[in-house]
Amino acid sequence: MMLSLLDGLSPFHWISLALLLGGAVMLTSLDMLLWPAAASLAIGLLLFFMPELSGQIQILLFAVLSVSAVIIFRFFLPRTGSQTKVAASLNDPLTRLVGRMGTLSEVTGKQGKIDIDGVKWSARWTDDDITQDTEVEVVGNESSVLKVQKKP
Repeated sequence: MMLSLLDGLSPFHWISLALLLGGAVMLTSLDMLLWPAAASLAIGLLLFFMPELSGQIQILLFAVLSVSAVIIFRFFLPRTGSQTKVAASLNDPLTRLVGRMGTLSEVTGKQGKIDIDGVKWSARWTDDDITQDTEVEVVGNESSVLKVQKKP
């Protein structure tokens, strides 16, 4: 009885499952559901070209594709570090200023204030020939003070 129900699976059942799983990914951000969604879409597309596949083969292919895709994409693909770099500077305004140009507006020894887009920031430098109104580049930050160097 159960095996005859499996033979009634059509491409539209598999594509509907893919859409449901894709919707679940969007609603819950469970990325692991993306791969079973892709597998069910693949089975649905395969059934358009090979409608004689039995229900048992369809279920077996779905299981193999889902588990294989999860393993491959979870464990064997390298992780990119760009996401962590962006996330680290997301709420850090000083880190986002690295690489920006500004003008020194106040100079006291080797520290002072730098003006970037109309906002004054505390700055420190190691160059001896930096004076007021010098164009400098932000090269880093230390605590709440920007490190700057003379514009090359």
